[in-house]
This record gives sequence, C-alpha cells and structure tokens, in this order.
Amino acid sequence: MNKKYNLPFIAGIVSFLFLFLISVCGPWVAANFLTEKLEVGSILVDGEYVLRAPPLSPFEYKDHLLGTDRWGHDILLKMLNGARYTFFVSLTIAGLRTLLGGLAGLYLGMRNSVPAWWLAIEDASSYLPAFLVVYFILLPLSMNSPLTIGYLVILLILLVTGLGIPPAASSIRKKTNEIKKMDFIEASKSLGARKGRILFKHIIPQLRDPIVVLFLTEVVSVLTLLGILGLFNLFVGGTAVQYDEDVIFLSITDDWAGLTGQARSNLQYNRWILFIPLTGMLFMISSFSLLARGWKQRIESGYKRAPWI
Repeated sequence: MNKKYNLPFIAGIVSFLFLFLISVCGPWVAANFLTEKLEVGSILVDGEYVLRAPPLSPFEYKDHLLGTDRWGHDILLKMLNGARYTFFVSLTIAGLRTLLGGLAGLYLGMRNSVPAWWLAIEDASSYLPAFLVVYFILLPLSMNSPLTIGYLVILLILLVTGLGIPPAASSIRKKTNEIKKMDFIEASKSLGARKGRILFKHIIPQLRDPIVVLFLTEVVSVLTLLGILGLFNLFVGGTAVQYDEDVIFLSITDDWAGLTGQARSNLQYNRWILFIPLTGMLFMISSFSLLARGWKQRIESGYKRAPWI
C-alpha cells in the first residue's frame, strides 16, 4: 500500500519555519545596513565606468539583490527588517482571538441557553466590516503619530482582537453544542459524570483539531486585513507622511503590508518595488492557508483510517 503524503501540510510547515527564521534573524541581519542608501554615482564594470542611480532593478547588482526603491533603500533589507511585524503581530492577534473566543465559546456552549444579547453581538459581528472600524479609529492616531511604535502596535492588536472574538466564540460555541449531542456524551451523563469532567475529558479533546484550524484561518484573516489596511495607507506601527510633489505615505516599521501599500504608485513603472513585498505578503498568506488545508486533510485521513480488527 502506497503511503500518501500530506503535501499541503508539509509545504505549510516548511514555509512557516522559513518565515519564522527570517522574522527572528532578519532584523539582526539588516540592522547595520538600514541607514545606508544608494547615492547617484559611477561604478567600474568590465573596465568601464557606469552611472548607477536609484531605483535599481532586481538582480542587476550583487550588493542590491532585490533592487532598491526610488530613495535608494535596499528592498531586501527593508523586508528582512519588517517581516517580524507582519508575522508576529498576525500570530499574536490570531492567538488572542482563538484563546479568548475559545474560552467564551466553551462557556456559552456548556450553558443550557445562550443569552439573547450575545446572539445579537454574534450576528452584528458577522455583518460589521472590521476594516472600517479599524481604519477610522486608528487613522487619526497613526499618521505622523507622536505615539511610539510599540503603543500603536498594541492598539492595533487590541482593536483587531476585540473585533474577532465574537466570530471565534460563535464557531467554538456551535462546535461545542454539536459535541454535547453525541452519544458518548449522553453515555457519560447517564453514568453520573459531572459537567467539569465532561468538559475536560470529552469536549476539550474533541475541540483540539477545530481550534487549530480556527487559529490558522484567523491568521489568514488577520493578514488579509493588514493587507487591505496597507492599501489604504494604514500601516502596522504607524505611517510617516511626507509632502513632496505628491503626498507620500511610508511605513515606519517596514511591515510587508506597509511596503506593499506605500509602493502602489509603482504599478506602471518600477513595478518590482510593488511586486516584491506583495509577493512576500501573498507567500505568507498562502503558507498559513496551506497549513490549515493540510491540518484538515490530516483530520480527514484520521477518520478514514482502516481500523485494526
């Protein structure tokens, strides 16, 4: 019998480890070179002097592998520096949503009835666009903000987490209700098992896989939200606004959503300045999507496994 490999899960794990590595080590690698930028000048190439000026295209020069932006900043270094904000902020928000929403969902799912006011909150949260709430609350606080990067990041985490708790709680509550109706739960009750024992010995173990899937899908949801906010010049850690010939919005932290959003004007010319961080953002989203898909396949393969007789 040929062994089938869970390719989405393997690809997701490898991608996750790669992203974790560059998020941890990237700032350390880029720290000594971030203040440097390419100036207009001549360099010697094959015995001839060639004028070199920003922006440089990718793979044109070894010292700027992914090219530079129009100000001469190295794109690879900026992405290495900002990966931690995109990666760890999304993980933190998704983790808090899953933890707090999971606890609320468990509590409500174990009740005999759910309060009407909570059902109203669940319904409202399913129709309320989180983007609009986050955008209009954080916009006046983020543009050339006197607040520190850490304070703005914490505000973003708290706000996006709060908006995501009701949907997460709703998912766990409904799953808990499904498990409560299963035959083995009824059998435990008939044998005199208390509610606490049923919760910890039966329901929580059954919720392990759904909680993991919920966490991974929450990461994808948060990354998508950060990407949309970036397109509207609201970046993780604050937005620097400069007034030149046009109004310029810059990401203070170099988060990948911010690098993508600030490069929108390069859609027609110097497209690599936009497409490189956009590719990184899509890669991160795809990595967690593959993990979620792979975990679901893992669950399904466990159910389909032939029993030993």
